Amino acid sequence: MATHCFLPHTVNTGRQGILPTPPGSTPSWVPPPPESYVPAPPVPKNQESQAYLHARRVDTLVAEKRELVLLHANQSVEKAIQVLSDNNILSAPVVDPDSDAELPYSFVDMQDILTFVLSVYTQAPDDDRSPNSRMGSVNWGQFCQDIDTLTHRGVRFGMKPIRQLTDLSGRDPFCPVFGTASLYHLAETFAHGVHRVPVLDDDGRRITHVVSQSSVVQHLATHLYALGPLRYQTVMDLLPSMPVISMSSSAQAIHAFYLMHGNHVGAVAVVDEDAKMIANISASDIKGLNQRRFQSLLLPVVEFLTLSGNGRKKPKCPVTCRKTDTFETALLKMAHYAVHRVWVVDDMFRPVSVITMTDVMGVLVAEA
Repeated sequence: MATHCFLPHTVNTGRQGILPTPPGSTPSWVPPPPESYVPAPPVPKNQESQAYLHARRVDTLVAEKRELVLLHANQSVEKAIQVLSDNNILSAPVVDPDSDAELPYSFVDMQDILTFVLSVYTQAPDDDRSPNSRMGSVNWGQFCQDIDTLTHRGVRFGMKPIRQLTDLSGRDPFCPVFGTASLYHLAETFAHGVHRVPVLDDDGRRITHVVSQSSVVQHLATHLYALGPLRYQTVMDLLPSMPVISMSSSAQAIHAFYLMHGNHVGAVAVVDEDAKMIANISASDIKGLNQRRFQSLLLPVVEFLTLSGNGRKKPKCPVTCRKTDTFETALLKMAHYAVHRVWVVDDMFRPVSVITMTDVMGVLVAEA
């Protein structure tokens, strides 16, 4: 018969003598580590992605840049909306033809136009305004439902020069960067809520193009290896659960824009009577608005979306994911559908959270 021989399992008690420990058992006492022992710091899940971003310059995105579109400060709001819509963009730098400055001095984006739309929609008539009222203020108590009044306000809306709208929302400051800056610096800027930045040439005298959060997402979608272990982390593990602002599908479109403005969000979930998500509306849906269609803001939100005609390739259904989906899945959906957010839904297709591009940038630059 074969004889099995076990080496003695022993543990030093710190006292005289060695006590045997049966095989497979756990010692009741473990010696303390030496005083010089220092535990290894945890390796951040985004270490590889941060190394990649540090090693790449903003110029890496040069192949993805598009022709620079500029707005003139004296252009009307309606003209500016048309330019943004024709070029399928959400913002553009503004130059002042009456100034000696060579560089644009600000952006006008859809959030600025949204704020202006609400201020025009909710202000009292010109002869009833208080001396202290200012453009950009929103007073829902002066909510207007009269079509004739709205038509008149639509004319005023369309004719206003955009110099009065620059960063009216206060949500998109003008933050130029050099093309030699790292993608990490760019992602860090975007993680603070900035959506786009102008890129300067080496002399800092000319804007060569504009890069946005979308530029970084599109780049990473074609360089997935750069994400490292982040690729396989779940949405639930990486991203905070953000509250969803939702509205009924039968509510008026103007109510959606008021919710965006009041809650400082870029989009609202549209739900049916069972709270199931059927659509979403964002600031970009204003791009089809002009002074002749200003009264369409009184339409039910679903009908407004059907008539918006903003030229974008919007999916028929909102872009969604589950909490158990991977970070890579959410990022790829943003890139594929060219959307700025992915809605997190439950098994009943009710929205429970939302992932924005700002959230993605935050994950990329988060500290361990």
